Amino acid sequence: MIRQRTSRGISDAHRIYCIEGVWNYEGYEPSVEPLLQLLANHNVCSYMRRDCATVGELEYYLETEWSEYPDRSILFILTHGSTGKVHLSAEHQLSLEQLGELLEGRC
Repeated sequence: MIRQRTSRGISDAHRIYCIEGVWNYEGYEPSVEPLLQLLANHNVCSYMRRDCATVGELEYYLETEWSEYPDRSILFILTHGSTGKVHLSAEHQLSLEQLGELLEGRC
């Protein structure tokens, strides 16, 4: 799901680029989106949110959209995890080292 919300008067330094893992709990799909909407509605920040279920999707978002975001914006990655691993979905995971390689030179 693609969501973007921009608030009036918010500088680029107050933008959040959110990549959220995909999880489904018996028909319920939890999301951080209500929190992001609250922040945007109160002119705290603007945001862009992306669902991300695979390493390929994560690579794409980091290489395209995130790389175009302003330098002082916030990258917010929400996923499940285990020791040394990031779980984008029940089927797809990557190591913290792999995540570090994807982010190298971008932060």
